[in-house]
Amino acid sequence: MTIEGRYRAAHRPTFAVAAADLLAQALAARGPIAPPNCPLSCAVVAQLAPVARSFDPPLMLELRQGTNGSLLFDGRYRVGDGPLHDFPLGDGSYTAELRGDHYRPQPFTLDWPPTALRTPLAAGVPVDVSLLPSAAYPYPDVTALPFNLGPTLLRGSVFTAAGDPVVDAIVDVPALLPLNPPAPAWPFTETRTGTAGDWALLLPDRRRFGVAGETTAQPPMAMTVRVRHPNGGPVVNIANVPVTLGRENAVPNTALRGQVTRTGGRPLGDVVITTSANALASRTRADGRWALYFDPAYLGANNVAVKATAPDGSTATLNGVAIKQGATVVVPTLHLP
Repeated sequence: MTIEGRYRAAHRPTFAVAAADLLAQALAARGPIAPPNCPLSCAVVAQLAPVARSFDPPLMLELRQGTNGSLLFDGRYRVGDGPLHDFPLGDGSYTAELRGDHYRPQPFTLDWPPTALRTPLAAGVPVDVSLLPSAAYPYPDVTALPFNLGPTLLRGSVFTAAGDPVVDAIVDVPALLPLNPPAPAWPFTETRTGTAGDWALLLPDRRRFGVAGETTAQPPMAMTVRVRHPNGGPVVNIANVPVTLGRENAVPNTALRGQVTRTGGRPLGDVVITTSANALASRTRADGRWALYFDPAYLGANNVAVKATAPDGSTATLNGVAIKQGATVVVPTLHLP
């Protein structure tokens, strides 16, 4: 008995890149080519040629991630969270982003279909996509070295006056750009805020930027943290931030928080919140809660009046509130009739 059959395999063109954890490389934590420490996704956010257009939601490429940082794509994709399309991208040039919980989105150019080499080269060397840490990155224990000799971690967040997170603001420490004295590149003194408005900077150990007294603990240094809001927004310089070298430090916000209810206790939304301190304003959310954020350089004030104005014009005012620089003050609940 003879069984005859035909078998046909469909071969898809494959594109490969290597993703490297730039901070782990700088700290020599996981070898010369440190792979990512979390799963990655790849979003195609725009097409460059033959037609220029953006994708919203982005096209999410199907990928296979190796333990050594290699990423393989066959061109198939999903539109946002939709089902997988069993056909590849159209021919053209695209802007893609590697994304992961521990990293900032990192763009690179993707040409489809891939060339015969399949892996992009620069001067004959395969191109690695370097990943920079986000605020969620598992930073090293900065207290491990004695005498404050380890790296210094700064954390903070950026919000609008109404308490909404500011995404993609640039945060840096200008005095350390460039490092003095000259040293190998250390790109972690500048970052961008994430979707929650959060940010983190890892300053190098103090020997790298010339702080003397390596065998004794150092008192806090006064540093300036600069925040550049996106799309031509304001530039805020937070001066005299006390930073203890070799430790984790927080850059706090100056804010008021509270809630507005009807006399019977029902939360009230869409109430405008203002103060006598300046012209900033906020609105309550559906649960009646509100937040009002001030410029981080604002020195604070005493005996401030906080006013709530409901959509129907009714008001309630609380006097004697203190705004404290570098602190979030909880305001007693305001009750509207």
